Amino acid sequence: MVTMLRLCIALIIIIALILPGTGCIKLGKLPGKQAAENMTAAAGATAGGTAGGQAGQSGSQAPGTAGNQPGQGGQPGAQPSGQDAQVITGGGGVAVANWIGTWQCGNLKMYLNQAGDRVTGWYDYENSDIEGTATGNTLTGTWTVSGVQYGFQIVQSSDGKSFSGRYNQGSSSNQGGSWSCTRISTARPPAKSSGQNSQVITQGGGVAVANWIGTWQCGNNKMYLDQSGNQVTGWFDSENSDIEGSATGNALVGTWTKGGVKYDFQLDQSSDGKSFAGHFRQGSSGTWTGAWSCTRTSSARPPAKPAASNPPSAIQTASWTGTWECNNYKMYLTQTGSKVTGWTELDNGDIEGYATGNTIVGTWTLSGIKYDIQLNQSPDGKSFTGHYRQGSSGNWAGSWLCTFITNAQPLPKSAVRSQPAPAATPASWTGTWQCGQKQIWLLQTGSQVIGWYDEQSGDIKGYVTGNTLVGTWTDASGEKDIQLSMSADGNAFSGHYRTSPSASWISHFSCTKKSAELPAPKVKFDIQPVSITRGMSAQLSWSTILATSVDIKPDIGPCGANGKINVKPGADISYTLSASNLFGGSKVTVPLKVTSPNWSGEWDCGSFGHMMLTQSGNQVNGIYTYQGGKISGYVNGNKLAGTWSEDPTHKAPDDAGGFELTLSADGLSFTGYYDNGFSGDVSSWNGKRIR
Repeated sequence: MVTMLRLCIALIIIIALILPGTGCIKLGKLPGKQAAENMTAAAGATAGGTAGGQAGQSGSQAPGTAGNQPGQGGQPGAQPSGQDAQVITGGGGVAVANWIGTWQCGNLKMYLNQAGDRVTGWYDYENSDIEGTATGNTLTGTWTVSGVQYGFQIVQSSDGKSFSGRYNQGSSSNQGGSWSCTRISTARPPAKSSGQNSQVITQGGGVAVANWIGTWQCGNNKMYLDQSGNQVTGWFDSENSDIEGSATGNALVGTWTKGGVKYDFQLDQSSDGKSFAGHFRQGSSGTWTGAWSCTRTSSARPPAKPAASNPPSAIQTASWTGTWECNNYKMYLTQTGSKVTGWTELDNGDIEGYATGNTIVGTWTLSGIKYDIQLNQSPDGKSFTGHYRQGSSGNWAGSWLCTFITNAQPLPKSAVRSQPAPAATPASWTGTWQCGQKQIWLLQTGSQVIGWYDEQSGDIKGYVTGNTLVGTWTDASGEKDIQLSMSADGNAFSGHYRTSPSASWISHFSCTKKSAELPAPKVKFDIQPVSITRGMSAQLSWSTILATSVDIKPDIGPCGANGKINVKPGADISYTLSASNLFGGSKVTVPLKVTSPNWSGEWDCGSFGHMMLTQSGNQVNGIYTYQGGKISGYVNGNKLAGTWSEDPTHKAPDDAGGFELTLSADGLSFTGYYDNGFSGDVSSWNGKRIR
């Protein structure tokens, strides 16, 4: 019995020496080279390609690094030409591309992890989730953004340094976009952020909101914010203006009060709490007219807002005389007392207004169209901000941010008209853009951009601030907000859209410049009604997109890109609208038929009985049955004016007087009035044509 016990113990010791580690393998001798390769493969298959030491010596390479010697962790050694430099063994021992690491996708990052052929991860666009299955160099799966699922398929390059592909919502190729990403790290990525700012504040009910406390750099200006619960207050050193809002999650919604004008704003803080982006507009509806993109420079509570230095008295007026740099063009202003006049290099536009304190209110006339303007000069006199709109009511449609260059008296507009214009610099947004399978055509004039998407799919309108375009995209389904960001080289842009200011961004644009040229303008031109009686009017209406010049002939001449006008021709006529840009032109013609008014015939005049009229040229004579009535008059347009008389005397004041009748557009009825003895007291006289 003792002998048997000793044999069992010896056998256990021998097995332990042969099989180190915790796993079990089938006993048997492998050829030496094959054994080394199998042990290397086992080391490479551990999580993250953990550095070896599993097969005889400690490896020193980083996770995922390829190795050719036993004992080095990571992936198998060099692959044949045309294969991914790093592969992972999936189900059934089939090699698939290694997707582990961090990928740069435009301005965003994607973080991927992998176990066999299963790939999971997240995308820092709205903290969204990635999940898929790898087959060879292809990854197919789903991308979940705010509860909405997009299917995707991406293909990794043969060197493992990049991938590209597309995503779509459901089976529709219209609801999707494309990715083009480069690998910036092969290390296993960090765990997904919770979606909340790393610094949060708890408000009532224990709900966490982003921490907005600190100083934020917004271009050349600073914003100083303080916070109590979800209430955020502060100030902006642009005109010492005030900020006030409420935080919900990572969003801040509120008002910005500058120069007595209130602007609504909506800001979204990044998940790491280091930056925010957003936009603002005057009033609570309409298009967002400006954008902010700010970075946190301090998380300390900000200083108190300083008192305005040297506030202007009621009779002080800022000086506006000089030259100002406004986006891509200059504005030249001359001030005499409170009156300010000047012009802009953009389309030689005229400025006229009156200054009160540091504010100008007036008009800007551009290509024959008047825009209301309101400008506010900074306390130091070195800059001004402002906005403009067509007409005297409604939302402000555009904005200015101008800096002072010189206070020298500018040249009058007439003096520079004779000088040759400088060579035009192509606008950065103008051109044809390829967005997946569709195209966008854009035309930029100053800070305004107009265009359309995929021919009839929708109109685009917006304004540029820096490299950002904020505006609307309107198609058959309604108006959508858009926000697009241009690349540094001007050859691509990316962005997203949403169905309302309170909705989440739901889709992503990714577009490259196909051409700096544009098609001819898109034109709609109509007239109503198409037939009128001479003396009546019809209305022309038109809209154009991508037009820099619009003209209507005959009689009308140059006009705005969109508009309406009443016309009253004396004979048949056709109107032609011509719209053009630097790359082509479009023409549309509409005809209008003009008929002569015809009063001849029999009319039912109610209590006056029947009336018989005869027209010769513009003279009309007739009789009616009541009291042996007689009528005589002359036609002017669609009106007939003259005198009437009745039995027994056919004389004023009781039996004669004047009248004026107006013929309907279809010539089948008239309305009007008559008076007794030209006394001025009138009564109605209406009739319907019998024949």
